[in-house]
Parts: sequence; C-alpha cells; structure tokens
Amino acid sequence: MTRFAVDAALMGQVRALLARRDARPLPAGHTRSTPKLSAQADGGGPELLIYDEISYWGVCATDVAAALATVSGDLTVRINSPGGDVFDGVAIYNLLADYPGQVHVVVDGLAASAASFIAMAGDTVTMNRASQMMIHDGSGMCWGNEADMKAFAALLGMVSGTIAGIYAARAGGTPEEWRAAMLADSGLGTWYTAEAAVEAGLADELVPLATRDSDPEPEPAAHASADALFPYGTNDAAGRWQLAALVPATDGSAGPYAGERGPEIIMTFNVPEGADEDLARRIAAESRKREGYYPSPGEPTPVAGAVAPESAPTAELAAAEDSTPQTPEPELDEWDRLIEHLTAEPSAEDLLASLREA
Repeated sequence: MTRFAVDAALMGQVRALLARRDARPLPAGHTRSTPKLSAQADGGGPELLIYDEISYWGVCATDVAAALATVSGDLTVRINSPGGDVFDGVAIYNLLADYPGQVHVVVDGLAASAASFIAMAGDTVTMNRASQMMIHDGSGMCWGNEADMKAFAALLGMVSGTIAGIYAARAGGTPEEWRAAMLADSGLGTWYTAEAAVEAGLADELVPLATRDSDPEPEPAAHASADALFPYGTNDAAGRWQLAALVPATDGSAGPYAGERGPEIIMTFNVPEGADEDLARRIAAESRKREGYYPSPGEPTPVAGAVAPESAPTAELAAAEDSTPQTPEPELDEWDRLIEHLTAEPSAEDLLASLREA
C-alpha cells in the first residue's frame, strides 16, 4: 500500500500548534476521553479503539502516541468518529503510518472528516456492517484583518490539498479529483456507504450484513411417530382428517335413549403429511367398534366440511371387521397403544351423559 508523505514543513507547523494547545490545562472538572487499548479476545495483536471526536476534547494525537508506545506486533484500529481537528488527524495518521507492524483498520460506525483520512493509514481497511465514510474540504474560523484572512485561506487550501493526496495515494486517481469529491454538494463533501467506500478504493473489504438462516425443512417420515400425530396449529387441510361417530337414532327398542337421536360427536385428528394412512383407517374402525355403532347402509357420516381419504372405512367394512373370528390379541405395538388410548376414554356414552347433565 502506498502511504502519502505529508510535507515536512506542514508537519512542523502541526507539531508546534499541538504542543502549544496541549500545554494549556483543561478546565476544572473536565475529563478527556482516551483511546482504549486492549488485547483481542481471539488472541490476536493489540486493538486500539478510537471512539470519539478527534480533538483536544476527545482523542488527540498525544493520547495515541502514548498508547502505541506500549504495544508491538500487528495492530487493529477500530474507528467510530465524526472527525475533528485536522492537525490531530494528520498527526494520528502519521503515527499509524509509521507503526512498525501491520495496521488493520476497521470502521465500525462512522469515519468522517479527519477520521476518514486516519483510516487511510491502515495496511488494510474494512468497512463493518452498515458503516459509512465521509470526506470534505478543510474548514475553520479566523478573526483578524485582510492579511490574516488571506493567510488562513492559504493554510486551508494547503491542508485540503494534503488530505486529497492521502486519499489519492490509497484509492488511486489524482489529488485534484479527490479535492473535487471533497468539495461536492456545495462544499459539504461526499458520503460513502460501506459498499461505495470499497468501490471507490477507500476501503479494501466490507463485512456483509448478518442474516438469519431459516431452519431446514424436515424430510417426511415414512411413518409418523405417536408424538407427531397431533402437531398443534396445523393449517394444512389436506393433512387434516375429521372422523365422526354418532349415537344412533333408534326405533323405540330398549336402550337409555330409546326413540332419541344422540348428538354428533366429532373427533378431529391432525395427521401430518407422510403419516401412515392405514393408521387413520384403523383408528376410525376401532372407534366405531368401541362405541358399538355402525352406520346403516347408505347413511352418510354427517360431518360438515369433512376431508377424508377416498379409502376411508365404510359401514360394510366395519361390519366385516367385527364379524371376523376372534383370535388372541398380540402384544400391543406403538400404534395399537395409541389407538387404545384415543378410543378408550372418554366414550361417546360418557360424553352424552356429560352433555345431558349440563
């Protein structure tokens, strides 16, 4: 990386101005922030944080010089600063440019004004997520006569030309082209997003915005487990079967509800896609057998909006299953235990009794 060599005469003026300023005591009760220097958590080299304005009231060149005197090896400098004093900025730029190890600059939030050309001292410059950079021409105030004003205008021109040379040395182009960017927008300068800073050559890379990867879709199981039979909140109508059992209407024969038709008892099961359809048929048939009810031939199952597979059990199939010779029941497997649990309690008769009591 090419680093811009600041004019020796200008640096002499900078050091003289900073020395006179730093000799002045701070106002009573005022404390000035200092750059934080710490070891990186991953065991890398030292890390210098410049998280304040660049000035006597924020982070100044003497603070950075004192911090750098205590470290060695590769250095990471993290910046979040609106800029500030151009002479402090030039001095900090040179301190980092002359540092004997590799300097990696990370713009964590904003590197504006003086902070932007401090960043140019890095061997590498990274724009962190959503960070920005801003460059503009030097500015200041002057009080005095015509000669004072002319001298100050000349100083501003020299300083701004020097800063333009710093940008040109890193990003390419000419100082005149960068001076034009510094004077853009009626003298307010040019703002760069993280992407634009990399495209302009002011930075080498950017950290992409963080994204949350969606959970991968689970593969359908060949047979749904007992726990997966009832996924709460499913809205998949194709995977939702409604099975119903009716207490039959009677013709006056014996029974607790002779001559009355019992209410409709709706049993709803949420069966996810991939579940064993034979399991659903077994549940329906077992439910009807346990309740002692078989629909008469041709009697529809009165379930409004019911969705059932084409091979759902019919009354004839249920009657045929009931007339099958009884054989010793084998040891219950997982599905049989589930069916027994679902159909054994409560029964339709228990539900009817509860409804009548209510």
